[in-house]
Amino acid sequence: MKNYIKSILLISAVLGLFLTACDNIEAPYKKPSDNQIDTTKSNARKIFLEEFTGHRCGNCPEAAELAHEFKAKYPNLVVLAAYHTSSLANPVGKVYSYDFRTPEGNAIEQIVGEAAHPAGMINRVKFEGQLVLGKPKWQAALESQLNKTAIMTLKLNAYINVYTNELEIEVDVNYLSAGTANHYLAVYIVEDSIVKPQTDYRIQPPASPDVLDYVHNNVLRTAVNGIHGDQLSTGIIPANSVFNKKYNYSIPAGKDWRIHQLRIIAFVHDKDASNEILQVEETNKLIFMY
Repeated sequence: MKNYIKSILLISAVLGLFLTACDNIEAPYKKPSDNQIDTTKSNARKIFLEEFTGHRCGNCPEAAELAHEFKAKYPNLVVLAAYHTSSLANPVGKVYSYDFRTPEGNAIEQIVGEAAHPAGMINRVKFEGQLVLGKPKWQAALESQLNKTAIMTLKLNAYINVYTNELEIEVDVNYLSAGTANHYLAVYIVEDSIVKPQTDYRIQPPASPDVLDYVHNNVLRTAVNGIHGDQLSTGIIPANSVFNKKYNYSIPAGKDWRIHQLRIIAFVHDKDASNEILQVEETNKLIFMY
């Protein structure tokens, strides 16, 4: 019996040492890049990449993959949205019959100017004199926005009634330093994992470039309070000011949106001056209400 107890104690000691050693393993496991940023800082300024795309844009899948590489590299920093615009987004024939277009996406493109797809904006800041950028400039433009301190933080929650499809969105804007009357808060709805056809020019003949089961992500569905959003204040906003905003939105009948794939994006931008996006936040999922 004593030998049995000694054996148990010995095994326990060995296991204890093993578990302690496991607890001491630290991340990250890879050497940080030169552009490493602490994305856990509460005052980190996040980056909004708005992509202009289309289901018949054969060069767009590669651009979408690049955008998701940015998201994977900076998961708590980069926010993505995709606007299906231009003639390349028009429904055509049986294969490309689905309509990803939205009035809001078209309006945004009309304001900033149409560009050859794929194209994108990084925090709506000009880079090398251009606002709407081709894919080759995305990385440099994004890296130019790293390590900037935000003047406000956003806290975002979104609830949906699963029986009525009514959304309730709460956004708290906390100013770390002073703001201006040009600051507007906008709230967008996007959807992930929409399986529909997409042209991909990387597929060589004799294979068809039409990928019938392509997964579309970050697809803009609507802008809850308009593409520009709501003005936060008519005057100077003192530091430490807090704005609590609530929005209600009912998903229109007949829409094929899947509520478990919807996300909310909220951002504050300098509407009447530079149009620069000053901070952005997103929800991972909606909170279901029964």
